[in-house]
Amino acid sequence: MGFWALCAIFMMFAPVNAEPIPEIYVAFTQVDEQGYYQATVSISNNPGIAAYNLLLEFDSGMLTPISITEGAALQGMVFTSNVTGSDEERLTELNGVTAVWASAENNYGNGVLFTVLFRKDISVIRTNQLNLVSRGIGNADEEIVDFVLHGVINMFDEALEADDGSSGLVVIIIASTVIVVGSVITILVVRNRSRHKFMDNRYHNRGLKDG
Repeated sequence: MGFWALCAIFMMFAPVNAEPIPEIYVAFTQVDEQGYYQATVSISNNPGIAAYNLLLEFDSGMLTPISITEGAALQGMVFTSNVTGSDEERLTELNGVTAVWASAENNYGNGVLFTVLFRKDISVIRTNQLNLVSRGIGNADEEIVDFVLHGVINMFDEALEADDGSSGLVVIIIASTVIVVGSVITILVVRNRSRHKFMDNRYHNRGLKDG
């Protein structure tokens, strides 16, 4: 077999260096033995984004959001949520936490986007799932940026065992379901302007009700 034939065979079976897949994922962690838990939403393989609109869905009969904190992965001009400034009564009615971030230029950082502190307050349980949903991720060129979301967690399968006397903190690792995001973007990023329009954001800064 000739040299070029060998080269051709080698090229057929040589691994292809694929581009890293942009991902956003959520982890759910027990904070203490007093019934407090934390959801951490993180980004990896970021190709450059200038805005996101994310939603954490949960059962309002099981969890009450207490606070939200922006992570250090991205630097922007806007970070807001329907949790910020809400009173206790309104927080108990929420079945979703919004997180809206925007910048005048693309950010390429990876790591924690935000964390949400919850209090476990089980009254009427309808679902055990914490669900991360993208309502729009875009860049400074007004283009949709596709991410793979690892976004569905069964929260208390292991965590409730810890309440019954097992040891230590419980970390429930991400993702029983993978959702590829590429639908209509809900954030319009205006390039080189400090003003960003958040479109079709019906749930922003108000309580989410069961639909």
